[in-house]
Amino acid sequence: MTAISSAETLRLPALDTLRGVAILMVLLSHFAAPLIVWAPASTLVTTFGIGGVTLFFLLSGYLIFRNVRRQPIPVFLLRRASKLLPAYWLAIAAIVVSGWLALQPTFSWPVYAANALLIPDLFTHTMIAGHLWTLVIEAKFYLLVALQFWLFPTARSIGALAALIALNAAFFLVTQRGSVLLSFLPVFYIGVEILRWEEEGEAAPATRRLTLVAAAVATSTFLFVAYENVAASVYAIAGAAVFVWALRAEWDVAWLRFLGRISYSLYLFHVIVGFPVADAVAGAGGPGWTAMIAGMAASVAVGYLSFRYIEAPGVAFGRRLETAFALTRAPRVS
Repeated sequence: MTAISSAETLRLPALDTLRGVAILMVLLSHFAAPLIVWAPASTLVTTFGIGGVTLFFLLSGYLIFRNVRRQPIPVFLLRRASKLLPAYWLAIAAIVVSGWLALQPTFSWPVYAANALLIPDLFTHTMIAGHLWTLVIEAKFYLLVALQFWLFPTARSIGALAALIALNAAFFLVTQRGSVLLSFLPVFYIGVEILRWEEEGEAAPATRRLTLVAAAVATSTFLFVAYENVAASVYAIAGAAVFVWALRAEWDVAWLRFLGRISYSLYLFHVIVGFPVADAVAGAGGPGWTAMIAGMAASVAVGYLSFRYIEAPGVAFGRRLETAFALTRAPRVS
């Protein structure tokens, strides 16, 4: 497979297909695992959640590092914000309203504000919805990679990866536990190295470097992730292998690609919308699998609506801001 074109509008079907796999793993982990009677199978499907999140992080590492080298830093950050924040803030608003309706616990306004700003880990350490932790880490990666490329545009990313692992080791020595942020930020750098590997024509040195990075990240997650550390390590290696295979095979599955396109909104709302729908069907006497299908279907429907009417307009609004403030200029060459 040839290196990716510099045209920023190019979408690789394989990437959306991989996103579809990632969100499907998350949905199965949350909706299907509790219904599986055989304990080993239930445990395995439960780990799909961390597997899907790992694959999302690999995809972000690949795409975000590609974009930050081709866009001025203000454009890069504006595009990330216009993609991430509108649907995220809608999800936060839905959680606030559900609290008012006594459908879930309520929180103080400082907690809501810290979550809305994606900084609960810096202040309250309280997540108003458990699945939002991944977005907090994702946003930190955007800032980290922008800072990295601004300060060291020609430096190899392995230095940043080594620094993150060393910081987490120091944190572990002091606190006897790994930092969630520092434990998962290295996962993105596998995606970065997959991009490098592809750009270098799948050469043997790039393959060895990618293998080394994946092994280092898997070891780090095994040592420092406080939960599902074995699964996190296995999925770091397996996710890298599947990613490489998908790129080389130009993998394209239409229905997975659809799920991949709406995966961000689907991820945001599957807990907020899908869980209550599944609980309502189960409470009305519906079989567990019927409740699961209803919850997943409702999640997909709301995810699609959010993608079409919130995400896409948010991205378009960001592009208009670029033009209004004359932020866009010729891309940099690294």
